[in-house]
Amino acid sequence: APAFGEMLPINPRQQYVRARLKAEGRLMAENRYFFSRFKHLELENPQIDCRLEKIGARDWRVNIKTDRFVKDLALLVPPAGAALTDNYFDLDANGEVSIEIKNVPEKQPLKAEDLSWKRLM
Repeated sequence: APAFGEMLPINPRQQYVRARLKAEGRLMAENRYFFSRFKHLELENPQIDCRLEKIGARDWRVNIKTDRFVKDLALLVPPAGAALTDNYFDLDANGEVSIEIKNVPEKQPLKAEDLSWKRLM
């Protein structure tokens, strides 16, 4: 292990710094600093897993996990009229995000195989 104050060798196309600001245990802000332009990032293909859970008559929650950093992940949901609490985000390695899908038509219940996503980066 390097001594205190020594820098580990980094690849600016594969690494970044994440900063999180918390107050009284709550996450107030989060940001990432990339050492390269986004178009030059060398990101490995992630394994993305999702779990779908019904939380109301017409509301669902999707929990998404990944084993690697994902930049600009877009969640695509087919039912017309459904609203997402978020559909475009970054996800850190071994991180998890919960997205709520509201107002899903009762005649079109969601199934895990209905969910899809795409990486924009």
